[in-house]
Amino acid sequence: MNNFSYVCHLLLKASITLGILKQSAIEWSYTYKPPNSTITYNVQNTCSLDTNLQMIYFLWIRGYIPNAVIEKDSILLETIHEISIKEYNKARHNVIVKRAVP
Repeated sequence: MNNFSYVCHLLLKASITLGILKQSAIEWSYTYKPPNSTITYNVQNTCSLDTNLQMIYFLWIRGYIPNAVIEKDSILLETIHEISIKEYNKARHNVIVKRAVP
């Protein structure tokens, strides 16, 4: 592979990576009202959670985390699905609430 081809290859990979990151970008706060609830949650400073969820999602969609690993954890599986359909607020809320309950 010559230098030009290699550079084009790297640029294409970078472009795909940036596209995935833009598609799944999660803001660092959320407002969520669960179905059939009278409570609306306004949550701030979720950076550490969002960064980890973003990383897991990104590694999964790129194939670095096998489906079998994600499928072992029902909350993680549900969360990855919600992120993929852009239900970011629901995804984070469920992780926070369901992980907090023993």
